Amino acid sequence: MFIAQSLEKTGFLLSKIARSHFAIIRERVADRSACEGWQTHVNQQSLAKNHQ
Repeated sequence: MFIAQSLEKTGFLLSKIARSHFAIIRERVADRSACEGWQTHVNQQSLAKNHQ
């Protein structure tokens, strides 16, 4: 019984850690894609200015 309980607690902690870890990764990916989108936007604007 004790082993089953400790396994359950460990599993719960691991899933909790995994969830927060994936949330952090998702945020970083979102930040990175937002930054890349901004860079592309800026690059396109500077290209447009160069062509004028």
